[in-house]
Amino acid sequence: MKKLFRTALLKNYLEIVFMALIVAAGIFLAGWAYAENPAAVTVLGGHSSQGSSVASYDSVEVYDDGAGKSVWDRLSSDNILKIIKSIPQLDQFNYVNKGSLSYTWFSNAEATLSDERLYIILSDTGSPASEVISVFTKKRFNHCSISFDRELETMVSYNGGNNAYPPGLNPEELSKLNMKDNASVMVYSLPCNAEKKRLALEEIRRINEEGSSYNMRGLISAFSGKPNIMYCSQFVYRILDSAGIAYFAKSNGKVEPADFIEFDYKRHLQFEYEYQFN
Repeated sequence: MKKLFRTALLKNYLEIVFMALIVAAGIFLAGWAYAENPAAVTVLGGHSSQGSSVASYDSVEVYDDGAGKSVWDRLSSDNILKIIKSIPQLDQFNYVNKGSLSYTWFSNAEATLSDERLYIILSDTGSPASEVISVFTKKRFNHCSISFDRELETMVSYNGGNNAYPPGLNPEELSKLNMKDNASVMVYSLPCNAEKKRLALEEIRRINEEGSSYNMRGLISAFSGKPNIMYCSQFVYRILDSAGIAYFAKSNGKVEPADFIEFDYKRHLQFEYEYQFN
């Protein structure tokens, strides 16, 4: 028994060290590459919905957030330390999160079936992970979520848990996405009839029951030991695919949040609104 305990402890320790080294090395290399070529990327914004009080956007700049942050600001020691401190909560081989979505959440989601649209949310949150990921992607919006209603009461995604849940599949609140002065959320919608919406909901229910874990290695590699170990854009793409409404083809392990906009060549998405916290 003691031998098994020591083996498990050693495995966990090595996992933490390995992931810390990968994250640190990847951050350094990405920072160096960005310093050499700090390209900005602009993508299609979409169209405002009928009756919306928010003006439509011709384009949305997805890297330059106007904050004047350098790559080294994003790779601050504070951001890196917070990411490294979160590593012990993560597991690339086992599910650490199970049942985080409640009966009430599923009831609320089921009540939206008459609204034949599914909502995709891109966020520029200012979280340490988002700031560091922006160095790799060179994009402003580095977190994505999915919601069954336009008001985002049923918003859900993969995340680190925000000190309320274990890392993995979790409900999300709009207020929790506000972690910097100019945090912003872009909301889009995709046609999705009640049958397909139910398929999306059942896939989420299956993950919730089987268990999940957040793939921090998604910063560097899509590798994970089990199918429900993902990062946010992997999750959103899987839900769209399970419902038969994925509108672009890309390896699930390589999908980035901005891809949902950049690869919308046939304008499947409708721009709903932008929510700015400040």
